[in-house]
Parts: sequence; C-alpha cells; structure tokens
Amino acid sequence: MRGLSLKHAFRNALASLAATFILVMSAMYILTRDSVEIEHRPLLRTKPLTNIGQPRPSSLTLVIYQQYHSTACYHNLYNNSLYRGLNQAAGQRRPNSDDLDAPTMFPLATDPYYQNLLCEFSGMLAVAAHAARLHPQEWIGFQSWRAVDKRRAISQAAEDSILSAIGKRSHGDAIYFWSDGGEDDVRVLDFYEHCDRSHKHCKIAFQRAFGVLFGHRTGETDAPDAPPMPNDGGAWVFMSYFVMRTESFLEYMRFVRDFFIAVDDMWFHTHRDANVCILAQGVSSSPEYESLHCYCYLLERLISIWAYHSGRRMLFVNPITGSISEQHELKERTAWLHYFSKSQFRKHLEKLERRAVAMNDRGLIQKLQTF
Repeated sequence: MRGLSLKHAFRNALASLAATFILVMSAMYILTRDSVEIEHRPLLRTKPLTNIGQPRPSSLTLVIYQQYHSTACYHNLYNNSLYRGLNQAAGQRRPNSDDLDAPTMFPLATDPYYQNLLCEFSGMLAVAAHAARLHPQEWIGFQSWRAVDKRRAISQAAEDSILSAIGKRSHGDAIYFWSDGGEDDVRVLDFYEHCDRSHKHCKIAFQRAFGVLFGHRTGETDAPDAPPMPNDGGAWVFMSYFVMRTESFLEYMRFVRDFFIAVDDMWFHTHRDANVCILAQGVSSSPEYESLHCYCYLLERLISIWAYHSGRRMLFVNPITGSISEQHELKERTAWLHYFSKSQFRKHLEKLERRAVAMNDRGLIQKLQTF
C-alpha cells in the first residue's frame, strides 16, 4: 500500500509539474505575442471606451446624425427615430437624450487646436471609430444643425424618397446628397474654379496634399496634379449632408483621416508655430477665422473627390420635393480609380507611419495614435 501511495504521489507531482510547465510556456507565448503585437500595432486606433451610449435598434435601416456644438443649436434638431444628435463640444450634449458625445468618444475632439481644424469632421470620425458598437444600421447619414437655417434640411418627402431608394436597393453603393454648394439656386459646376474663387490657393492645396498622400515630396516633377473634377453639368457634394452605406462611410472616414494626416504633416509647423494658413491667403473677409479653421474648407469638399474617384454613384436629392437625379456618369470615372483603391490607401498610410517612426516626430506619432 505504501509503495502504491508513493507511486501515486509521484504521479501527482509529475502532473503538477507538467501543468506548471504548460502555464509558464503559455504565459511566455502570450508575452511574446503581445510584445510583437505592441511593436507592430497599427498606430491609428482609438482607446476602447465603456460609457459612450447604446445603438439604435438594428431594425432601423438608416440613422442620420445631426451635428451640433452648443445649446443654441437645440431648436434646429429633429426628434424622431430617423435622427440622432451628435454633440461636438464638451459639456453641450442635450440632457435626457440618447445623443452621442464626440468629446468622450474621440480624444482629438477635446484638443482645441485640432477641433478647430477638423470642424464637424471630429464628430464623424468619432462615430466611425465606434461604429461597430454604436451603429448596426446598414446605412448612415449626417446633417448639420445649420441645415434648417440655410434651408438645406431634407423634408419628409425627401426622407421618404431616400428610405424608399435604399429599401429597394435602387442604386447600389451610392451616396445620396442634398447640398450642392450653390447659392441662390445656382449649382456649383466647376469644382476647382469655385474652390479657388472662395480660397485663392485651394487647388494648389489639394495638389500638394495628394502629392504627400501618394508618396511624393512637394516639388517632385512626377507628383500628380490635383484629382481631375470635370465640369460635366453635374452637381458636387458639399459638407455633411449625405446618406451612404455604413461600410462605404467607414472607408470614406479612413480616407479623410489619411488626407488630414498628410495635410497636417505638410503644414503643421507653418500653421501652429507661424500662424500661416495657405487657405487664408487672399481671403477678403475674416482671414483670422479662416486660419483658425484652416483645413475645414478642404475637408468639406473632399467628399466629392472621394465619391467621384472611388466610383460611387452620386445621387442628388431635392431637399424639398425628394426627387432623385444621378450626377456624373460612372463610365467617365476611370483614370484615378487606382489611386483611390483600398489597398493603395492602406499602402500610403503605412508609409506615413513608418516615416513618422523613423523621424521620431512625436507630434505626428501622437496624432496617428489618437485617430
């Protein structure tokens, strides 16, 4: 019996030793795996947050986020299941509502310098960063609180028209928009002419930014021109008055993020330290305001460049009648599709990250980590 007892004890000791060995090896594997992941972790991540709100019911096909930044905007916000408020300024969220609060969702939205440069895009980037948790709907839209005052808010007829079109999948991967940038019922047809008329160096700014984004240094002879935007009689998308597939929106936000990083990489020190904004040069009214919000004008127009060259169907929705008309035929839009492919942008962004690490530019690295 004693021999059996010793044998049993020895067997238990071996089992315990084996279990300990497995635990140690597992821990070593986890540490090694985590160190590798930390070393190669993409820099463009937001920290997970636990108290950012709940999603609307997944039975809804579409939610349109209404962007606002103060209590003075409340009276312009709609209160029905199609719309959800999106506050963009600390402490201004509507009480007793399910509005999302960008400053608590997106750290860069609490940085005054970058909040002014991003304008309403901080809210869109915040939604994109947490879309997997907060937005189960297949379609997503945005409309600024200014829409009512500027008579650009969509009517119920326009809402019904959009819901019918996306419900029937009438246009596939499309973007529906209801702000064409025009004043007094005159559409903007010549994209860059209007761009330069409002801000003298607008096209040059786009050209240089895309040169950086596509891996060229400013001044290189093979740097591409600004993406062509033909005057073909079609309307262009402006600002945040649109509806698109959620998957497409996330791609668009990655594009916005990459573009912003390229612009900031190029002009950060000139703007922050010398207070010089290329788009504020030659502006007849409020150059200080334009300088404070230096990149907003580019970002507001970027959606047209992305939608056109990524091959999305572009549908203008009359905000009053709800009639839908297609703009810019797809067959004419092939020249720049390669530049705007997902794989191409991912490649360019990785180059930006590697360059930031190599240069040890703490400012750029921090921005990349924050996005």
